[in-house]
Amino acid sequence: MTWQAEVGFTEEFVRDLFQVRLMLEPPTGAAAALNGTQEDLDAIREAFEQMRKSAEDFSSHLKADCDFHDRISQATHNGYLIQINRILLDAVRTAQFLFQADHREGTKLALPLHKDVCEAILHRDQDWARTAMARLVHEAEKAMLATLKLEKRSPETRVAAALAK
Repeated sequence: MTWQAEVGFTEEFVRDLFQVRLMLEPPTGAAAALNGTQEDLDAIREAFEQMRKSAEDFSSHLKADCDFHDRISQATHNGYLIQINRILLDAVRTAQFLFQADHREGTKLALPLHKDVCEAILHRDQDWARTAMARLVHEAEKAMLATLKLEKRSPETRVAAALAK
């Protein structure tokens, strides 16, 4: 991960990362809805609230976002899944630096998706949790690939694209 961050993220790396996220995170959300204790559900709700409250501060928001996903993983009460998701979460955390420049726009798009995941788990609806998490991961992949493509442009092109928003 450190090496990849130093040399820069490629489209292939991002696609591979999100392919694994899609394999793991939707079932993790469903398992959290099924196996989470009330304490787990409260922790997931609190982590989402921290995401919402920290929307204007990139580093605080990133910490809250990672905590949200970690709390969901913890709620599965599956040791293997928790460990695998931690490795995946470290990769996501490392790659998130791509979003720092466009953080506010990304947060506006991501918060409703996270809220949907949170609500699904709190309602203990496994199918809803699975589909909400899949939607969140798909949208995150699209955003990261778009940001990656923007980063590859010349500085003049990036400024023009940012102003066009």
